[in-house]
Amino acid sequence: MKTQILTFLIIEENQEKAGCCSAWVEGANGMSSWFIKSNLLATFIPNENLQKAANKSKLLSQVYIERTLGAIQIEAVYVRKKFRGKGYSKILITEQARNLKTKNNNLSNIELIVASNNTIAIKTYEKIGFSKTIEKKCNNKKILQYLPSDTIFLMKADIQKIIKI
Repeated sequence: MKTQILTFLIIEENQEKAGCCSAWVEGANGMSSWFIKSNLLATFIPNENLQKAANKSKLLSQVYIERTLGAIQIEAVYVRKKFRGKGYSKILITEQARNLKTKNNNLSNIELIVASNNTIAIKTYEKIGFSKTIEKKCNNKKILQYLPSDTIFLMKADIQKIIKI
């Protein structure tokens, strides 16, 4: 059985945590991240809370984007406000790509999902080499009670382009 490839990087400046980024290879262990997360949540979340979530799943499914098997998935890129503008997001994403590519030379794509109203992040990702490939929009404004935007993008890049930056 293959093991799940998951990494979490933290970048520091002057011994202070400046930012972080998590990443994994989708389906590296034969299971999708959605399957793993849903089973983990089902184990630890009380049934009444799961029922409340299930009632909202039809709404949330309108913006759900399935992750691509065998692609590096970037998630939770965050740089603290006082450290922004220094290229740390680029460094974190590039290092994640290099690290995961080293573990599996067959990897060719790197993806991330971002809310459409996160324009600064989108511009950063585009500068790094990502482009929007899928857009999902929910026409029910009730979605804004649960998510920061009614539109979600999948952005994709060729891993070689990211690593060479």
